[in-house]
Amino acid sequence: MCKIQCLLILLAFQLIAIIAMIFFDGKLEVKILNFEAGFIGFLLVMVANFFSFNKKISNELQKLETLETKDRKKQRFSNFVLGISVSSSLWRILAYVFFCLILFCLMHYHFFSIVWVIIGILTCLILILILQSIRIKKQSSEK
Repeated sequence: MCKIQCLLILLAFQLIAIIAMIFFDGKLEVKILNFEAGFIGFLLVMVANFFSFNKKISNELQKLETLETKDRKKQRFSNFVLGISVSSSLWRILAYVFFCLILFCLMHYHFFSIVWVIIGILTCLILILILQSIRIKKQSSEK
């Protein structure tokens, strides 16, 4: 339920940001395209990272439960392998490729504005942090 609510909040904030951009001067289309490219691209990267880390951590926790004391030396190498496998996750790579393709398309058609891409990225990051802090407070109050 929280995932749907969080997604609706993110989409509502995007609409509010687009309405707020109408009051700025200049090329509105360029601003909206760059803001959306930064926002959606970064959101996809964050979602892909979350699912990749979540899957790897749950797999490693299952392995740690069965790990015996004589296998503790292998654990250091296992941490290195964990980092490599998380970095090379298919969804994570696809999210970065999609984000780069969006940026290259904006550059190719001369619509790229770094300021609005950064604003989109920062907006997405701040919203994700706010939503996660609300979720953590809600979970701690329920316990």
